[in-house]
Amino acid sequence: MKIRTITEFHNDDFLNQEELAKLLNKSTRTLQNWRKSGILPSKRMGNSIFFHWGTVKKALMSDDFKDTVSVHE
Repeated sequence: MKIRTITEFHNDDFLNQEELAKLLNKSTRTLQNWRKSGILPSKRMGNSIFFHWGTVKKALMSDDFKDTVSVHE
């Protein structure tokens, strides 16, 4: 499976937790913590968690996200 780079994703793409973790160079546990804290929106489809790339980009660039992450890391 080819790993796509950040520039290959479109705003309407959905990524699973493993894809997003690799893309952001974070652990899946970190993504789970962000998701449970409400700072990283996600969708559950069956037994899987997906992240809408356009929404993730907005969240990552928000001041609230930067403030929250800097406190926890």
